Amino acid sequence: MYKSGDSHLAVRIAWATNFCWHGGLLDRPQRNLYLLSEKGARVAAMPEDEAAKALDEAHKAASEHYAAQSASKKPHPPARGDSPVEAGDPDEDWRQALLAELHDMSPEGFERYVLHLLQTYGMVLDHVGGPADGGVDGFGTAPMGDVLSVPVAVQVKRYDPTSSIGRERVALLRHDAAAKGAERAVLVTLGTFSRPAKQAAREATPTVDLIDGDQLCDLIVGKGEIAGVQAEVIYRVVPGFLERFER
Repeated sequence: MYKSGDSHLAVRIAWATNFCWHGGLLDRPQRNLYLLSEKGARVAAMPEDEAAKALDEAHKAASEHYAAQSASKKPHPPARGDSPVEAGDPDEDWRQALLAELHDMSPEGFERYVLHLLQTYGMVLDHVGGPADGGVDGFGTAPMGDVLSVPVAVQVKRYDPTSSIGRERVALLRHDAAAKGAERAVLVTLGTFSRPAKQAAREATPTVDLIDGDQLCDLIVGKGEIAGVQAEVIYRVVPGFLERFER
């Protein structure tokens, strides 16, 4: 629904669109095409307070959909390579599958893969991981346009996708990156970042760019086979969509 490089606002709009779809306010006649449903049209015509209640109900319905979907999943993820990672799946099960496969890698293998991925986006990096890496797994340059580049330090953490990185880890990376002469730093994880961690990333120099599990999936899918994934587009008729033409 959205691509790597999209703004934070674009990502939020994409998630809101998905919730409205599962909440019955939008129809999806084809991939990446959303139309206002009859229910959505009724809500749009309501007074603001009534519309807000209807949106809350739609959000609840969508949340129940996702909860039921999560409950139906197997307790253990499939072994690496056992199932396809489908970037075209509207419910985005592909994210969980991809994150599970990445978490199944060795820490060093994951480091090398992430550095490879970042290099497909224009960075020039050397893998310096290991016991004596000084808190930095990759070091090199990041492009700042067609001419300029800046020294960048990269740290990769193969934490569980359900984990959250705190402020201390960001502050430590800033210190280690500065010690190596980096002007920017990148911290990559399969999990998420706490609000204090996000604040710490912007508070001082070098600035730390944070890439969480969802953003990492977007970056991977944005490069397709270069990053080791293939999209499988699946078309299906939206339930009830054709019925409107039978009256």
